[in-house]
Amino acid sequence: MIGLGKVGSLVADAAIRLGMNVLGYDPHITVEAAWSLPSQVRRANSIDEILKGSDFVSLHVPLVEKTKHLVNTKNIDHFRSGAVLLNFSREGVVSDEAVLKGLSSHRLKWYVTDFPSAALIGKPGVIALPHLGASTAEAEVSRAWQPAERGQFPRRANAARGPVSPRHLERERAGHAGAHLARAGQAQNQHP
Repeated sequence: MIGLGKVGSLVADAAIRLGMNVLGYDPHITVEAAWSLPSQVRRANSIDEILKGSDFVSLHVPLVEKTKHLVNTKNIDHFRSGAVLLNFSREGVVSDEAVLKGLSSHRLKWYVTDFPSAALIGKPGVIALPHLGASTAEAEVSRAWQPAERGQFPRRANAARGPVSPRHLERERAGHAGAHLARAGQAQNQHP
């Protein structure tokens, strides 16, 4: 596991529950993240230690200058033969050339990502998944509030322009129901 923040910690916990031995590396781990990390995660001292000692390598790091091409054509040869690389970070964290080299040399058996580049889509050994990071309950609520926070409200022809009393709503509902009943009665009279 490379990157032991909130997501990396949750994935590490899931891997442990599946019976895996988890080796983790994160030189910038926060105290809060360290407290939430399962105690069974063994600490690695370098990325190379993870690559050389793991059958599955899962990436959970932000894309910044230091993590761009974190997995590259130089260190792809450090993977165990037949390893699986899971990239749920960002597209630029793993170089396309490294993936293609790893798959052709059989260092990688599979590359799994939710950020596939055009160069990797459809290649044997590449599993492209939909990116669902913005589909959490929290993200859905945030997106629902964004128009209101910007002052954008949907406009409907029958939207109330002022205070509405319960009596007004009852009259309106009765009017709509009456219109529907009248139409239904007309239709029934036309078709015996």
